[in-house]
Amino acid sequence: MLGSCFVENIGNMFTNNKFHCVVNPFGVLYNPHSIFNALDLLLKSNCDLFTEHLFYYHNTWGSWMHSTQFSSPEKNDCLTKIQETYTCASRDLMTANVLFITFGTNRYYRLKENGMVVANCHKFPSHLFSEEQIEAKEIAERAKITLSHLFEINNQIKVVFTVSPYRYKKYGLHGSQLSKAQLLLAVDEICRLFPANTYYFPAYEIVNDELRDYRFYADDMLHPSTSAVQYIWERFANIFLSDNAKNMVSDWAPIRNQLNHHFMSDDRSGQQAFLENLILSIEDFSKRYPSVNVDDELILIKNKLNTR
Repeated sequence: MLGSCFVENIGNMFTNNKFHCVVNPFGVLYNPHSIFNALDLLLKSNCDLFTEHLFYYHNTWGSWMHSTQFSSPEKNDCLTKIQETYTCASRDLMTANVLFITFGTNRYYRLKENGMVVANCHKFPSHLFSEEQIEAKEIAERAKITLSHLFEINNQIKVVFTVSPYRYKKYGLHGSQLSKAQLLLAVDEICRLFPANTYYFPAYEIVNDELRDYRFYADDMLHPSTSAVQYIWERFANIFLSDNAKNMVSDWAPIRNQLNHHFMSDDRSGQQAFLENLILSIEDFSKRYPSVNVDDELILIKNKLNTR
């Protein structure tokens, strides 16, 4: 899953429900240029490429291709985090069933010094960048090159596009709408170019046309609220998940709730019985859904048992 913070919300729903899912291995990406740059790098399977994107600023090492979550006071630590995440994501992309891409805005920033498009400005002074816009036609042309390469390497993968419902107030609400219009036109053209491998999921329309009540927005009145994300997930699951996958999600829900349970008393025998029953539930789940990896959960519960 690559793209804006919206893809992180849906990605977290996937991972919380035990799907094998890689979410934003470069951190949050907002514009099509940065998203396709990231995808191009993943297809090259060469993590040494990132050394040329590193910078040192205010006692911190970071990367122009990545968000601040990869930054570190130590250069080797920064590179290690980048390389470990990249290696796993690049490997998984070669055999992935689905790639989800969420465009946030058609505006992007370019370093004046060398013309590099940056994924994140990392709070550098604004005068170091030029703010530019990519139009629908150019987005589609960029997508054609990258996706053609992707389909050559992994001819089974399907690509699902969404446009983030988040409105960029800093551009002005009208400016934000114009930006979204370019993204929507671009996705429509991309789906025409690759009708057998690409799809559009209308998250933008669901939020703006179905979820009109303000309870579906966060406190900033711009981001979708938790209930909105849940609503979109349910719509999403109905379209993309098989009946078996839906059953798996339903059966995992009570186990996930029990995994998050906090004991309110010091009744050790009661706690031990709870954990032992939870292990049995997870093992039974694993027998019914053998493709789902529950090793981490079993190790966690068994470690808790051993400390009691």
